[in-house]
Amino acid sequence: MGAIFKEAWRLYRENFFLLSAIMLTIWIPGEIFLSWMNYSVFGEDDLKHGIQLQRFLDNFFGIIAISGIYYLLRERNAQQPVSYGAALGAGFRFWGPLWATRFVIWAGILACLLAPMLAFGFLVHQDGYAGLILGGIIGSVLGTYLYIRMSLCEAVVVAEEVWGLEAARRSHHLTKGKFWRILAWLIIGCLPPFLVAMAIYLPTQYISFTDNWIGDSIGSILADIPLVFCFCIVWAVYIRLSKEEINEDRVN
Repeated sequence: MGAIFKEAWRLYRENFFLLSAIMLTIWIPGEIFLSWMNYSVFGEDDLKHGIQLQRFLDNFFGIIAISGIYYLLRERNAQQPVSYGAALGAGFRFWGPLWATRFVIWAGILACLLAPMLAFGFLVHQDGYAGLILGGIIGSVLGTYLYIRMSLCEAVVVAEEVWGLEAARRSHHLTKGKFWRILAWLIIGCLPPFLVAMAIYLPTQYISFTDNWIGDSIGSILADIPLVFCFCIVWAVYIRLSKEEINEDRVN
């Protein structure tokens, strides 16, 4: 874990301003719009529509920032110079492949979640709710397993310029037999930036003069900056497993 965290921190520290600029280029307008909608249209208590809008923005605009970040990390890994414009341009260029890959991944995860629920719901005739609950538990386990196995897909799309099922197969291959290691890396690596982001954002919800859409958007924008570190963690994991794959091929 130490090597992964150290490499991710090096990438984040050395490219802090470019990484933050790419992230904020997309998410400053996104967070302002989301906060305004939550406070002025949906209402503070309407979490459902706020979450739905957040997902929409992430899936249709956030992936531009993700692609740009991974492109920057790819070029830095190859020790090549990369500019803000080139990274952001790559974000737009990889939008289609990344969106299609996300669709494939989430279709698979949704199938893992729903299939056991439907199967057990029909099989347990005496108590359908018990069947649905059991199916939900099994589906959650399967969905989590698939999510971890597919966790490198977005990095693969940019690093290897493949997409869809091919990117899914690559992530599945790279993560084979390494589920628990990857789960630990992602949890331990992404927990600190998540806590920092919460420490930045939560005060805006409890201080009276920031409890409005302007304060909420500022808190959200600032909280996005430490979350960039999570992409550095995923990239470091991808590089580590790619090197392990090369070493295994040499041995065999």
